[in-house]
This record gives sequence, structure tokens and C-alpha cells, in this order.
Amino acid sequence: MNTFCYGITGIVVVAFAASTAYGAGVYDVTEYGAVGDGATLNTQAIQRAIDECAAAEGGTVVIPPGQFVTGTLYLKSRVHLRVDHAATLLGSTDIAD
Repeated sequence: MNTFCYGITGIVVVAFAASTAYGAGVYDVTEYGAVGDGATLNTQAIQRAIDECAAAEGGTVVIPPGQFVTGTLYLKSRVHLRVDHAATLLGSTDIAD
């Protein structure tokens, strides 16, 4: 019985640590103007989501299903980038992007 209790305690501690490792916020890049059409350049929209997430002391930036073209992105501490199933980040072929 004690082993079971320790197991439950371990799970609770891990779940708590995971939930506090990043802030509670979820930042969907489409809410920042990103368009997953495979043609629109989304660098600024995705970076705004990352920056706002970092400013809120962390959270998850979500790339929903679609094809999102982007230039260089700068990830920050406590920002978890989640690329959903059927989502693709496509690198721009223009170095200036």
C-alpha cells in the first residue's frame, strides 16, 4: 500500500512540475495574424506570439494545422513551441525574411 501512495505522490509532483514549468498561457499564432496557406510570410506574426508568451513568463505557442512560411524565429526561455498534427513550418527561401 505504501508503494502505491508513493507512486501517486510521484505522479502528482511530476504533473505539478510540468504545469509550472511554463506559464499557463496558450498563444495560437493565427490570433497574431499567421495564415497557414503555404504562401503568406508569417515571421512577424509567429515572433509576436513568441515574444508575448515570453513576456507573460512562459506558456505554449501553438502552430495549428496548415503550412506556415517563416523566416528566422527567435525562441525564448520558458516558451514551449507546439507544432500540431498536420502543421508544417516552412522556411522562407529569402534570407531577408
